[in-house]
Amino acid sequence: MATERPVIEVAKRFTGWNILAAVLFILLGLFAIIEPARAVGAFARLLAWLLIFGGVAHLIASLKGGSAKQLLFQVLSAIAFVLGGLYILMHPQLAINTLTALLAVPSKGRWFRLPEPCSSKSACRNSCSPRPCCCYCPPRCWASRRW
Repeated sequence: MATERPVIEVAKRFTGWNILAAVLFILLGLFAIIEPARAVGAFARLLAWLLIFGGVAHLIASLKGGSAKQLLFQVLSAIAFVLGGLYILMHPQLAINTLTALLAVPSKGRWFRLPEPCSSKSACRNSCSPRPCCCYCPPRCWASRRW
C-alpha cells in the first residue's frame, strides 16, 4: 500500500499557482463586467486564433498518414477551422452576434441537451426511460432512447 501525503503538503505545493489563477480570473471577471464590449471582442479574437491554431494542428495531424478517408477528413477539418478563424477575425461584430445567438438557443432544444439528474443510479440502470440520464444506460435500452 502506497503511503499518502498529508493534505497540508499537497495544499502547500499547489497554493501559489491556485491563488495566482484565482486572482487572475477575478480580475478578468471584473474587467468583463466593467467593459463587456471589449471582453466579448477579446473572446471573439481568442476563439478565432484558437480555430486557426486548431486548423494548423489538423493539417499537421494529416501528415502522419492513415487511410484516404482520414486524410480527407483531417484536411477538410483544417480548412474549415482556418477559414472559420479568419472569418471571425475579419468580421468580429458578426461573430459576436452569432455567438450571442448560440447562447440564446434553449437548453431543452435539440442542439444543447444536457442530461437531467437522476434520483439514483440503481433506478437508472434498471429502467429504460426515454429521457436522457446522467448514469449508465444498459445496452438493451439504446434502441429505445430518443435523444
